[in-house]
Amino acid sequence: MKGSPSHSNGASPTHWQQNGGKALLSITISDPEKHGSSSSLTNAFVDFKIETRTELPQFCAKEFFVRRRYRDFVWLRQRLCTAFPGAIVPPLPEPDSLLKDDRFSSAFIQRRQAGLQLFLRRVAAHSALARGADLQTFLEAKVWELQTAKNANSSSWLTRLGLGLGLSGRSLNLALSLTLTLTLAHQRALGYGGVAQLRDEHDHRDLPAQG
Repeated sequence: MKGSPSHSNGASPTHWQQNGGKALLSITISDPEKHGSSSSLTNAFVDFKIETRTELPQFCAKEFFVRRRYRDFVWLRQRLCTAFPGAIVPPLPEPDSLLKDDRFSSAFIQRRQAGLQLFLRRVAAHSALARGADLQTFLEAKVWELQTAKNANSSSWLTRLGLGLGLSGRSLNLALSLTLTLTLAHQRALGYGGVAQLRDEHDHRDLPAQG
């Protein structure tokens, strides 16, 4: 249902710097949702609703939300570390351990949500990180747009790696093509690139309701 983001499930918003008493960037994590079967360790995952309210001019709207899973946060942190090598990028909560905990239990999901909220709170409190293009992509891009950004970053990284290994010309292109093909195949095997994963209802950029 379209409308203004709401701070449900007791989630506390993350605020960026204040401007005359008004938050420039407010981010809330809530509404964890499980996808797939817990009996399938490769296909099942949990994602979260990321709601944003902002006065920063680079965003397309003032209020919107998307859904993100843990690997999306991993991508964001890696990109922030690359884009801001002199900054201290906050850590993410520890990845799940199948030996120590049930990653689909309510207790684990609540701990992960709290850890991800703390991560975004610290990112949003950093004046440089909060204005980064990768954070904007993470907060407002549709699923396919985010995946396109990930693929572009992978291609750039692989190019640098290939050049470092002395590859060039046709050899480099073949290596890049093979690696990206295998990456996409792996993502499809995990259910990441399927049509069901691209469901628009899980990745809205809705304008706030009028009135």
